[in-house]
Amino acid sequence: MSTKRRPSPGHEDILDAAELLMARKGIDSTSIADICRASGLPVGSIYWHFSSKAGLIAAVMARGAERFFDGLPHPGSFTGDADECFRQWFDANTRLIERRPDFLRLHLSLCLLDESEGSVRETTLRVRSVAIERLSSAITPWLSNKGVPNAAEHGLDLADTMLSAVDGAFIADLLGVSKFSELMSSFYSLLCARAVELTAS
Repeated sequence: MSTKRRPSPGHEDILDAAELLMARKGIDSTSIADICRASGLPVGSIYWHFSSKAGLIAAVMARGAERFFDGLPHPGSFTGDADECFRQWFDANTRLIERRPDFLRLHLSLCLLDESEGSVRETTLRVRSVAIERLSSAITPWLSNKGVPNAAEHGLDLADTMLSAVDGAFIADLLGVSKFSELMSSFYSLLCARAVELTAS
């Protein structure tokens, strides 16, 4: 007989409230009491679903990542040659991040959190790993089409670099230093230049 808890109707309400508050106020500034008020549920209900605040944070991140990645387009959904499809994919992802900044804001907050709870760190690393895999699944075929040797290996490297570029561009945008879309457009040019270098090597 399974001992796994079945989520009650309040499960999603708790995650919704926590996600919104943590993204807007910051993780450290969001208390369980805040989440109780926002969700309309008692403390006991929250701890019934999540053993600790760290467990709740990890659950928020896992659900947010799943929703975010499911919303990302695939290069195969666009028309044109390989370069045209890849550029459309790149621009579509840039627009999606601009429309849904709360997820990335929360993710970066978790990366900076001085939190030793294993569940939080494991979830954050897993999310970044999935992100790199998703980016690589688009970059690798593009490189391969250009005749880049060891496209899969270089695809992973460039996916890792792209993820770091997204993080940096997002922070610069939050600070009002530069626009996210403009920085990502510049990165696209660098990505294309690197592809040319790899083809010639």
